[in-house]
Amino acid sequence: VVPPPPPPAPGPNPVPLWSAQGIDSALWSDMDQRVSRAEAAARASNLSRARKILTSAGLAAHDAVEELHAKHPVHALPTVAHHDPNLWSPPLPPEHPDATNALTPLALAKALRKSPRGGAADQLGWRAHEDIGPLFSDSESDLAKTFCDRIAFCFFSGHFPPDTLDVPTLWGGNLIALSKAPKPGVRPILIGQAWRRLVARAVTPGLRAPCEEYFTGAHPRVFQFAAGVKDGASHAVNLTRTLLDVAKVTACDPLNPTAAAVSDITNGFNEIARQPILDSIAGIASIAYDGNRILPGEALPYSCTPLAGIAPFVAGAYLNRATARYSAPNDVHFIDVTAGVQQGDVFGSTLFCAGLHPLLCRLMDRHPEVICVAYADNVTFIGKLSLAWAALDEFNKLAREDLKLRINTSESLIHVPSWRALAEPPALYNEVSACFPNTPLDCRETLQGFKFLGAPLGIDSFITSSLDAAVANITSELPFFGALTDGLLHYRLLRFCVAPRMDYLLRTTNP
Repeated sequence: VVPPPPPPAPGPNPVPLWSAQGIDSALWSDMDQRVSRAEAAARASNLSRARKILTSAGLAAHDAVEELHAKHPVHALPTVAHHDPNLWSPPLPPEHPDATNALTPLALAKALRKSPRGGAADQLGWRAHEDIGPLFSDSESDLAKTFCDRIAFCFFSGHFPPDTLDVPTLWGGNLIALSKAPKPGVRPILIGQAWRRLVARAVTPGLRAPCEEYFTGAHPRVFQFAAGVKDGASHAVNLTRTLLDVAKVTACDPLNPTAAAVSDITNGFNEIARQPILDSIAGIASIAYDGNRILPGEALPYSCTPLAGIAPFVAGAYLNRATARYSAPNDVHFIDVTAGVQQGDVFGSTLFCAGLHPLLCRLMDRHPEVICVAYADNVTFIGKLSLAWAALDEFNKLAREDLKLRINTSESLIHVPSWRALAEPPALYNEVSACFPNTPLDCRETLQGFKFLGAPLGIDSFITSSLDAAVANITSELPFFGALTDGLLHYRLLRFCVAPRMDYLLRTTNP
C-alpha cells in the first residue's frame, strides 16, 4: 500500500477578494463581522438591512451629540386652541358598543407579518416581529384582543393611563447617528417604540388611497408624490421630464422661456414646524400664514382631511415633547425633540407633506401659470422663467416664515431647456436674476441638465455621463457583496438590492 503524500506546507493566508478592488481599507477593517451580521439579516429576509450593513459607513465613531442637537432645534410646542376639540379627542374605547376603530387584532397581525425581521430594538428592547409577533399568532384569541385593547389602543388614541411609564419616553426612542462618510456630518435616525410603529403600519393601508387623491388632486397644478403614491419618485421624475420636453418642442418665447426652478431644503424632516401640520389636519389656522393673508382662527384652505382619522395619534406624538436617547461611544445623552417629524415614524413623510402641501396649493393660486412637482422636500416649479423664479422666491420666503424650514440656496438651481446648446447663459439670465436678489439660482452648472431625485434630465451627453457615474457607483459596491460566503444570499442581494437601482434609472430615463 502506497502511503498518501504528506499534506502541503502551510502557505500565506489567501488575499481577501476585496483587497485588490481599490476599496478604502478602513471600510474593510471589520469585514468579517459585517459579513456575519449581513448574512444573518439576509437569512431573516431583511435584505435592505443586510445591504446597509455591508456597504454603509455605519454609526458615527465619535460623540455626535452636538451635531444631533443642531439637527433637532427647539421650537415652541403647537397648540390646538383654535381647533374643534372633538378632532383630537381619543376615539371610543374598543369595548364601547358604538366604537368603530380601524385598529383591530387582525390589522395588527397583518402588519406584523410584513414587519422586517432582525430590525433594531426600541428603547425598551422590543422588536415587533420577534417579540410582539407571537402575541398575535392567533388574531382571534383573547390574548391578541387584550394586547390590542390595552396597549396598542393607547398609542392609537394618543392617551395613556395616568400611572404609565414616562410618556415622552414612549413617544421618543433610540436616536442613532449614522456616519455620512466619506462626506462630513451625521444623519439622525430615531427608532421609535415598537408598538407605536406597529400601530402606524396597521392603519396605513386605509390611508393610502385618500392620501394619493389628496396630494395629487387637491390642486390641479400641485403634485406631491411622496405620500400614498406607489413608486412616487418615478412619477415625479417622469412628469417633470415630460413638462420640460413639451416646452422644448413647442413655440418658446425667447424673452421668457420655460424653466424649472428647484428648491433645496436642509434637514427638513427634523426642522419643519409642527403647528402647520396640525393646522392642516384641522383645517383651521393657529398662526398667521402667507404674510398675514390668513389669520389665526380662520379656515385654512386645502386642509389635509384624509389624516383626520389618525388625529388623536398625531396629537399624542407631536403635541408634546419626546425624549430621544442617544448612546455615544462613551456616554448616554437625552435630547428633547420638539420640532419636525421623526424620521423613524411610519407617518413621518406623510405628515411632512401634510404641513407643506397647503402652502404649495395656496402659492400656486397666486401663480396661475406655474406647475409644482414635489417629492417630499424636493420641490420644483415649472413655468416661464420669470414666473417660475418668482414662485420659488415666494416659496422660499414662506417656507422660512411659516414652516421654519432652512433653504439651501447654494444647492437650489434653475434650468432652461432652450439654453441647453449654449456654453454660457444669455444676458436674460442676469436680468431676471437681478429681480430676485434674495433667491440666487446658479444656471451655469445646469445648462446641459440637472439631476432630480437621482435621475438625470437634460441633453443626451449629460444623461449619458450621469448614467455612467451612477452605474460606476452601483458597481463599486459589488466587491462588498463578493465577501459573502453564501452564494444564494449573494444572488438575492444582487437581485433585490442592486438590480432595482438600475431598474429605477431605466424607468426614469427617456429611451
